[in-house]
Amino acid sequence: HSLWKVVLAFQELCKSDTHKESLVRENGVSLLARLMDLSPERQSDRNLVFGCTAVWHLAFNGQAKALLCEEAVLCERMEEIALADHHVAMQEARGALFQLGIIPKPPFADAMTHVFLSFDDVMEHRAEQIKAQLEAKQYLVWIRPTSGKMDENFRIGVANCAAFCACLSANYHLSAKARTEINFAADCTKHIITLVVDDESREQCWLQAHIHGKPTVDFSCPDRDEESIQELIDILGTRGMVVKRKTGAPGESPLSPMASRPQVASAKSSVTEDGSAQPPPQPGERPADTLPNSALNSSRAGTPAAKVESDQTSQAQRGGDPDGTGPTSPSRAARSSEPHLAVGHTHNGRDIPGATAPPDEEVHLWTVNQVAAWLDKTLVLGQYQQTFIDQKVDGLKLASMDDEQLEGQLHVASKLHRKKILTRVARLVGL
Repeated sequence: HSLWKVVLAFQELCKSDTHKESLVRENGVSLLARLMDLSPERQSDRNLVFGCTAVWHLAFNGQAKALLCEEAVLCERMEEIALADHHVAMQEARGALFQLGIIPKPPFADAMTHVFLSFDDVMEHRAEQIKAQLEAKQYLVWIRPTSGKMDENFRIGVANCAAFCACLSANYHLSAKARTEINFAADCTKHIITLVVDDESREQCWLQAHIHGKPTVDFSCPDRDEESIQELIDILGTRGMVVKRKTGAPGESPLSPMASRPQVASAKSSVTEDGSAQPPPQPGERPADTLPNSALNSSRAGTPAAKVESDQTSQAQRGGDPDGTGPTSPSRAARSSEPHLAVGHTHNGRDIPGATAPPDEEVHLWTVNQVAAWLDKTLVLGQYQQTFIDQKVDGLKLASMDDEQLEGQLHVASKLHRKKILTRVARLVGL
């Protein structure tokens, strides 16, 4: 009857990066695998919740992650739990399997449809309050998956967000869900904003690498929410926003996603027949996702079947173009079929004059402001706008940039960001 205390203690140890290393050295991964593989009469739902959460935390350690993937029995047990929709530990199992790479990460997404709110469970009510206030300002806000499956938070919620808001609280750094979300947001080079939702002190930890130098808004005092929301909106700009059209077809809703985001879900339902405004729809709504057995085959046995399946599906959706940049790419088709409308680009809350959404095929003719607008709206790398403007980088200069110039002259220190810029420029020049 006290076995659950052992598994709970294991879970708490796994939250500390220092203790993770000790567990790896002391064969703790094998012990955890044995605890997860107990006979049904000795196992309880509570044990499995604690056990899956422990695996999720351990997966943030490289050595532990490799050892966990080698524990075939453990992975199979977690796959069974993840596929059981009504299992009490289903969410924790799916989160752990995503962090382990058994549930594959999605390909790079061009769609940027909403603002994503990341929080630890204790702060869910506060996150709901912020969500409601942003929706009142016509922003699409993702707070949880509509299907109730944890991995959708990452595969759709984070992958397709226009801005990622981390609701920092005293326990945010101890949440496996929050850590996976912000890690994946950083991998996807999302625009990260920190929202301080309490006035507790915070210890130095892994989180500092993600929030250092990022825009910060103080939400620790609910009485000041009106000012805080306005400050957040100044930072967000048009990211994740639904705007009113000036003109439209008869019977068409006056609310529409931004023209630069063709894949945003329709906001038609946000206006009633009598014309009164309603809160915008839940972003990222999609048909209920199913997770086939093939999606849970780990790379411990070679190339994951799930990854092959994901790649094939992604390629099929793009019309046979593996990198999604060919003439049959949905995002390319959407861009080429729509007029290039002027949109409001901002830098540090100020409008950039003459910043319109220019045609891709005219990259050599782009002005300095158009390059800055492209950097912010298309690549979500607005932190480099001022440097590009100061260096007078127009379309012709952008097309001739190399990695050394980006790092030395334009101070793009992140290798991932330089690669993202150069890849997109190569696509534009090759049109």
